[in-house]
This record gives sequence, structure tokens and C-alpha cells, in this order.
Amino acid sequence: MQVVYIDTVFFINFSVNFLMLLAAAKFSGFPYRRLRLLASAMFGGLYGVLACVPGLKILSSLGIKLAVGATMVFIGFGFVNLKRYIKYLMLFILVSVVFGGGVFAIYITGGGDIKDFGSNLLYSRISPNVLIISVLLCYGFISIFFSGVGRHGGSCGDITQIEASMGDRKITISALVDTGNTLQDPISRAAVMVAEVDAVKDIFPPGIQGLFDRSLVSDPQALMIISEVDSALARRFRLIPFKSVGLEGGILLAFRPDSVLVSGRVQKGMLIALSPNDLSEGAGYSALVGSLG
Repeated sequence: MQVVYIDTVFFINFSVNFLMLLAAAKFSGFPYRRLRLLASAMFGGLYGVLACVPGLKILSSLGIKLAVGATMVFIGFGFVNLKRYIKYLMLFILVSVVFGGGVFAIYITGGGDIKDFGSNLLYSRISPNVLIISVLLCYGFISIFFSGVGRHGGSCGDITQIEASMGDRKITISALVDTGNTLQDPISRAAVMVAEVDAVKDIFPPGIQGLFDRSLVSDPQALMIISEVDSALARRFRLIPFKSVGLEGGILLAFRPDSVLVSGRVQKGMLIALSPNDLSEGAGYSALVGSLG
């Protein structure tokens, strides 16, 4: 009779699930949150523990496994739309198959006995240490040889928190870390973050917040309009030239807040350019910030 230790089962399931979710997230090309992936991996770990409980053999059925996988994808990535959810689900299933096959190949190549594999990889008679090492090797192999798959315009895919303040007003927004964003102020060479105007207008004085909308950002006379309303505020603004794939170029209206913190780190001199368009399709961010180095 095989002895199963609950803590070991949870740790193995949690670790393997997290690495598979992380791989699927990176390959998807969409932004993701590590905390959500951790929560999903914990759910998978708890399922693994329950599947070992005598009398709950039904939890090991294919239908239940698929339902658990679908739930893990929902927890880990949320639901933006059906197309994106299905993409996440298919990637997670694909990664699971690749990991399972990879662990099998590594173990057998290393002299392991095929008889050690049971109906479920995680409950087979393989040493937990060997299993975890094999999974890490699979993750490393996939990350190295498929590192370019699914990149989002050069983005590393992380979502980070941005805090900006001006006077006694402060805003907090979510931004996608995008290595494709290399905007700089041509004068000071300071980095420029791009944010949806609706997400940052609360940083301006209440009396003129209504002035900042998408039509103002698109107006070539924006600087003059702002100057007529508040000349002191207008001195914080400037026009930033930009180029984008498929476009010859253009001008973005940008302003200099008193301070900008990216993931809690002060970014000296960073400007915020205002975008009249939505930067994501409900993916949980409203700004783009360049690589944090």
C-alpha cells in the first residue's frame, strides 16, 4: 500500500501547477498577474490533496480534471472574453501535456523505470525531488527555446502599479510593462509613460478635470487651450513625438507630475503622455510603461 503525505502532495501540485500556468501566461502574449497565478496554483494544490482522500476517487475522473483545469484558468487569468479564455485554456492544456511528456522523457532517459509511472504523474512512485527537478528542467527548456513565442509587442507581460502625484492629488493606475515602449522626452531624455486620459485626469485640479477628455488630447491646439484655462498648469505640458508600427508618426500631449513611482520605485523626471484611445481590451491595465531595467 502506497503512503501519501498530504503536505508533499500539495507542494508538488502547487509547484507544478504554478510553473505550467506561468508558461501558459508567457506564451499567450497577454498581461498576467503572478498573484492570480499563485492563487490558481493553490487551488490546484488543494484539488490534488482531495483527490488523494479515500472515497473521493471520482475526483480523478477525466471530467472532473477538465473542470478543475478550466477553473484554474479562470482563477489565474480571469475572463475578458470567450476567445481569450479559450486561448488560455488551450495553452494550459498544451503546456500540461508538454510537461508530462517532458518529465517522462527526462526520467526514463536518466535510467528510471517506466513502471514507476501510474495513471497520474503526480501520484506515481517517483521521488518528489526527482519530479520537481524534472519539471524545472522542462520549464527551463521551454523558456529558452520558445522565449519569443507569444510576446506582446516586445512586452514582458507583467502588470505593475503606477503612483503619480501632483500637488495634493494622487492617482494609482495599472500599467503593462512593455519593452516596446521606448518613448523619451526629446529635451530631457526622460522616459515617457503612455496612459489613457480617462485614467489620469483625476490628478488635475477638480475645477478643470472636465477639460481633459479624448477630444482635448487629439486637438493640435491642446497646449493653447490649457494655457488659456490655467497658465501655471500649462507649463507642465509638452508635445512628445512618437512612431508606431503601421504609422508614420504623431504627437502625444504629455505632462510632468511631481513624482512617479513604478512598483514603488521613484522614476525621476518621468512624463505621462495622454492617449485618447483605450490601451487594452479590458485586460486590466490603462497605461504602458517601458522596461524597468
